[in-house]
Amino acid sequence: MNQQLIKRPISIVLPRPEGLYQFHTVDTAEIESEFRYEFLTTNCKPYTTDTAHNRRAGDRKVTQRPSDAAQGSFSSVLGGTSNAIFNPYKPDSDSLFISLLLQGTVELTGRTLLETKVMTAGSLALYERDKPLHYNSGHVKQLFLILPYADARAALGGGLDELALSLDDQPLAPFIRSQMMLLDAHAAHLSTKAISSILDGLYNVSLLMLADIGRERGNRIEGSKNFIFSAAKRYIEQNYAQVNLSPDAIAVALRCSRSGLDRAFLEQHTSVMRVLQEVRLKAARYRLENFAEERIDTIAYQCGFSSPSIFSKLFKLRFGMSPKAWRQAFINSYSFYPAEESNACG
Repeated sequence: MNQQLIKRPISIVLPRPEGLYQFHTVDTAEIESEFRYEFLTTNCKPYTTDTAHNRRAGDRKVTQRPSDAAQGSFSSVLGGTSNAIFNPYKPDSDSLFISLLLQGTVELTGRTLLETKVMTAGSLALYERDKPLHYNSGHVKQLFLILPYADARAALGGGLDELALSLDDQPLAPFIRSQMMLLDAHAAHLSTKAISSILDGLYNVSLLMLADIGRERGNRIEGSKNFIFSAAKRYIEQNYAQVNLSPDAIAVALRCSRSGLDRAFLEQHTSVMRVLQEVRLKAARYRLENFAEERIDTIAYQCGFSSPSIFSKLFKLRFGMSPKAWRQAFINSYSFYPAEESNACG
């Protein structure tokens, strides 16, 4: 890292990858201790938590390998003793994520000292950033799988009441655990296409596990309209190619009021049009990756977009590059395997 950048006290920003499914390393060992606090809050915040405001950042030595994905993100963290906090009052902080603790311990404390939970090495747990939560860790190696928030809440039937929900006894837990560990160990030798397929599979299996947990818990939440959200999501996935598909049309098809439909999506911290757009963009992404002979404007119309220009604009906003560039990146990735060291976090 450039020494001049290291000594700059304000806004030390790690360059982010241009595309998805590309791992990069955040390493604080090269940052002078008095600047680590600002570096961590700038670079690590999007993936895990806010660094606690105790200004003892000199003790925060962290190596982190995050990767943004189309549905969420995955990261590997290796660090010493640290203190962080979930702040639920920030609108962009909502997330449900799975943590696999490979080494060290994590202590969670809620509003009172009575709300305390200790996670030990080997534990697989589900967290939600929806309440004040202090997070203290000691010499950890931890993997994070950040899930698509609205889908995760809908599968679970709402949010978590506890600080963290243990997943160790779930039938699908061994599959999720093994895939997270394999991805961490071998991602540097995998193509973009391979990483995207693995992460898509991880998200799908994780949502199945949350649905199992939701059924075990009865999926009963007072005042919840989760059943409307689930039905509407299925209807959107079956009919997204209709250009004129709208919230009013969905409400008529489901025989519910428009206000009830909107409330159901609001409970999941999203909206009908946001979910519809996401489903269309994911369908288009799949066709770009798997049907190289199809014209991009044809894909746009097949996926329900009113024009190729609107599709290209929304696709670039969502995935960071144009549809044409995305397709070319995946074509190139079929035969390109980076020769990096496989486990940058040690």
